[in-house]
Amino acid sequence: MISLKPFSGAATRALRSRSFHAGAGAFSPLSAARASAISRPAPPVRWDSNDAARPPSATSDFNELRERSLLRHVISSSTEGDPASVLDAMDVFWDTYFNGAGTAEWKLRSQAIDRAVEEVHAKRGPEAYVMELGTYCGYTAVRMGRLLPPGAKLVSVEIEPLFAAIASTVVEHAGLRDRVEVRIGSVADRLPSIQAKHGARPLDAVLLDHSIKDFLPDLRL
Repeated sequence: MISLKPFSGAATRALRSRSFHAGAGAFSPLSAARASAISRPAPPVRWDSNDAARPPSATSDFNELRERSLLRHVISSSTEGDPASVLDAMDVFWDTYFNGAGTAEWKLRSQAIDRAVEEVHAKRGPEAYVMELGTYCGYTAVRMGRLLPPGAKLVSVEIEPLFAAIASTVVEHAGLRDRVEVRIGSVADRLPSIQAKHGARPLDAVLLDHSIKDFLPDLRL
């Protein structure tokens, strides 16, 4: 199994991907793909509802509006059924929100994740089984899901209902619902139903991108 630990959960780039923690007795990392953490506070951004020149975003005091604005931007500016188009739209939104800060580091992180998922694809093909803990708005779920072949499965667990709902819509819009599944709740709460549906089989990769304090407890489940 490949274990991905790209960042430190809530400190990542606007938690743009807030990856996953996972657990099931057989989880034991064999290798790691890591990228540098991007940790910085979100700068205040003002958005004029009449300004069509850039994607909408809320101020840092209203993050719920920020995520809703992200979803509106993705749906309106990307091509349905095209994961690359969805990722591009999300990149434009966050690059605008952060005024381009951290873009180079973010690309390195994305490249590291791509390489790891491509390795899983090469080794396991349609039998690949991957888990993400901390879906946030679905960026990494789409990024990984687009590299998985038909028949493979990515289960992404998100504890915040709003984020999970947004991520589910983003995944569906990207045309990846057949291989990416978003679950709402904690790993401890959702693991029994996940195992009931997919079996208690080992994971081929697990991405840890939620709260650091939950890494070990969730891996021990």
